[in-house]
Amino acid sequence: MEKAGKILKEYLEKVKKYENPQKTEIFGKWTEIIGKNSAEHVQIKELEKKTLFLEVDHPGWYQKVKFKEKEILKKIKSLYRELDIQTIRTVLIMRPRVKKAAKPEKKENSEEYKNFLKVLNRFKENLRDFDRS
Repeated sequence: MEKAGKILKEYLEKVKKYENPQKTEIFGKWTEIIGKNSAEHVQIKELEKKTLFLEVDHPGWYQKVKFKEKEILKKIKSLYRELDIQTIRTVLIMRPRVKKAAKPEKKENSEEYKNFLKVLNRFKENLRDFDRS
């Protein structure tokens, strides 16, 4: 019985013969193409025929991509001419929001809380002294 790694390696070598290397490269270089900040919100979903499909995670990013679509397309065409990408299609994917962690309960017996109360009481005393003068 052959090992899975060997089978996978042979398969990938066969695929490389038929796959345009630029098609693979554009996925790996996406951050450089669009910028680090944008790449966190705009990702390549698929490259099919002459169309680049992008996913964005917020309506604001959708608008930004639409506004810069020609500029993005021009940059991609200059870097990856062989791919002959003619259009960009953008899809908004709303991902569920991650809930913030609950605030820890105050621990009245903790040293930190006791120190906080001391500082607060000193502040109140100073405030009273200030009001008296």
